[in-house]
Amino acid sequence: MFRFIVRRLLQAIPTLLGISIVVFLMVHLAPGDPVLIMLGSQEQAVTPERIAELREAWGFNDPLYVQYWRFLKDALRGDLGRSIYTGQDVFQSIAQRIPATLLLTVSSLIVAVAVSVPIGIISATRQYSAWDYIGMVGALLGVSMPTFWFALLAMFLFSLKLGWLPATGMGHLANGIGDVIKHLIMPSLTLGFGMAAMTTRLTRSSMLDVIRQDYIRTAKAKGLSERVVIYRHALKNALIPIVTVIGTQFGSLLGGAVVTETIFAWPGMGRQAVASITRRDLPMIQGNVLFMCLIFVLVNLLVDISYSWLDPRIRYD
Repeated sequence: MFRFIVRRLLQAIPTLLGISIVVFLMVHLAPGDPVLIMLGSQEQAVTPERIAELREAWGFNDPLYVQYWRFLKDALRGDLGRSIYTGQDVFQSIAQRIPATLLLTVSSLIVAVAVSVPIGIISATRQYSAWDYIGMVGALLGVSMPTFWFALLAMFLFSLKLGWLPATGMGHLANGIGDVIKHLIMPSLTLGFGMAAMTTRLTRSSMLDVIRQDYIRTAKAKGLSERVVIYRHALKNALIPIVTVIGTQFGSLLGGAVVTETIFAWPGMGRQAVASITRRDLPMIQGNVLFMCLIFVLVNLLVDISYSWLDPRIRYD
């Protein structure tokens, strides 16, 4: 297992390298001069000499391959540069926001799994019943409804009309853990709703395939209760494709966090990435994307490791 983990981590290096090249080229070839954006309202007050001086100081006059090589060498030392807009160290700025993003995405993942797996099991074991139709209609709504629209509906209902939950922000631990949880409910439900819908449909189809296998019929013929047959024998084998999709969907959660954090003013990496793109803050954009990709690679490694627990026949030695 240790050799497998090391091998997978080594395989992640060219993936991250390729992503860094694509992101670097995209942000540098996009229209707009980052120096003029950095100067902001002072653009009319500065001279062309001052603009040329700043471009030289930030290295924007160098060829792209020189700029990328400089960025890569610094990144390998843990130096992602400084923000063009704020002057803050990129690594420190991202490190301050990672906990908020992980709290939101993990909470959304828990919500999605807690909702989708039970509904998918009920739909499969009671196929064509009223519960099955209700679950599939709900899943269809979840797949069809955009994240931003669900977020606006939730804010309108629970914040403006009912006044149960705060509309924006993360809350503060100084006010108690309950304050953070109240601020977390709507963003996590919004982000987890779409994933829950997709996972519900997959759980249903996977369970239907498993419960029709011969060993399930044999377990029922031996007199085992339905609960034991479903949860001890069928579910564990049905979980492998479900866990696979959950791992790949985690990347979608990170992408969806960009929209969700912006709408709910959640102080995470997604909101920071949107602000960085608006300001054309090149070092901050590159740092955010690389960190999100690294998190996604690590999550998929955990998914691969979980296979051996779900199915003892799978070995990585």
